[in-house]
Amino acid sequence: MGDAVIVEEAAAGTVVHLHPEQKLIVKLSGESGSTGYRWSVVSGVGRALVQTDRSFQSDAPPPAPGQPPMVGGGGIAVFTFVAKHHGRTSLKLALLPPGRHRKPAKFFQLAIDISHR
Repeated sequence: MGDAVIVEEAAAGTVVHLHPEQKLIVKLSGESGSTGYRWSVVSGVGRALVQTDRSFQSDAPPPAPGQPPMVGGGGIAVFTFVAKHHGRTSLKLALLPPGRHRKPAKFFQLAIDISHR
């Protein structure tokens, strides 16, 4: 039902309007295999908004023919969510460094409003 809404870091702090079964795709830069920094969902996923996928898009150029891909480079974390029920939620993600007691390097937050149009 309808097209997916795609947001990037510039959308931080805004309100995203969705209808039930519509996808929300969030693309955040700063994730790095070499440094261990990784985006994680902190809050906002539940009854109204469900996470369905998470992937990584490397910033590295494709390898030359016959060469292995570059390992550990930076890139973009891609989160896919689906709106399930009417309501409001606040989706919050954090860029976390490696380690056990980690203080987030930064946050990304959106207000989500799910209703019929």
